[in-house]
Amino acid sequence: MRKGLARTVFLNRRSHLRAGWRVIAYALIVAMIGLTAAGVSRLLRGNADARVSEAGDDFSTWRSTLGFFIIDAILVLGACVALRFIDRRPIALLGLSVTRRCARELALGACLGAGAIVVSCVSMWAAGALVVTPGTAHETWSVGLMWYTAAFLVAAACEELIMRGYPFQAVVEGLGTPLAVLVFGLVFGLGHMTNSGFSAVGLATTSISGVMMSVAYLRTRSLWLPIALHFSWNWTQGCLWGMNVSGLVVTSSFLKTTPAGTALLNGGDFGAEGSVITLVVGIALTLSIWKAPWLTPSEKNARLWLPYLPRSTESTLDRSDPGGVLAAGGGTGGVESHPEGAAQPG
Repeated sequence: MRKGLARTVFLNRRSHLRAGWRVIAYALIVAMIGLTAAGVSRLLRGNADARVSEAGDDFSTWRSTLGFFIIDAILVLGACVALRFIDRRPIALLGLSVTRRCARELALGACLGAGAIVVSCVSMWAAGALVVTPGTAHETWSVGLMWYTAAFLVAAACEELIMRGYPFQAVVEGLGTPLAVLVFGLVFGLGHMTNSGFSAVGLATTSISGVMMSVAYLRTRSLWLPIALHFSWNWTQGCLWGMNVSGLVVTSSFLKTTPAGTALLNGGDFGAEGSVITLVVGIALTLSIWKAPWLTPSEKNARLWLPYLPRSTESTLDRSDPGGVLAAGGGTGGVESHPEGAAQPG
């Protein structure tokens, strides 16, 4: 009896470790790698002063960029270890395989993110909610803009590895896609609650953007699209328009925008994401990505994931839900509603 209970607690119907334990194991692996890296760093520095000045804490400095890059590497390595030794699955399932589709997904994500913010900001300007003047990028582009661009890129990759990487992928199998997408979207939004200017609209917009990135991943089973989408979404707000990015002040940009009128339209100190205009644009873009019939996983990604999704996904991948958005633990379209029972090899 006890053996049966223990088996139920730790394993699903396919004798595979349950999603919750997989996420915990991944967190422990990442923590161990991070602590090891920190220890090695201290040994190499010796008695050097490790304190960082206030200027060094700025988002756009080389220290910040390097820090995000190291975290990215640790998150990827942790996912590889978890996939290889805990899940016993191909490492390529993480979604970072370099294929011929990568350039297309990166370009598409960059265009979608930038386009959405341009539409939002132009709408705010047309409504009289923003005053737009030339920025300072032409004076300091070689330093300031370069570091902001690098920082936004590695920060976007870091957040996507956490919010759409291994933890999200495991929870999708455990809770089902709709619930996992909603939970991670809300967590992503709440993660900004300590930022300057945070508001109810800011929470709604950042949560919707989290859902948007999740749908972008699920439609392609690749992290390249959401990383590029996330990066261009933030970069266009800060480096092009000169607006605050989720409360973060950007000091080097091509344009300079000054809020005018109500924060409900211009976002206030939180930036574009605090505006109801950006919220509406974000919802529209999320629905467009979800419904786009041409946005599908590469043949390689579809083939990789098929053994781990409900059997009915095979037909779904070819028709109404190319990315398996609903099929991966779905609950619609005739897909069985037992995500933990998804087919597993062996």
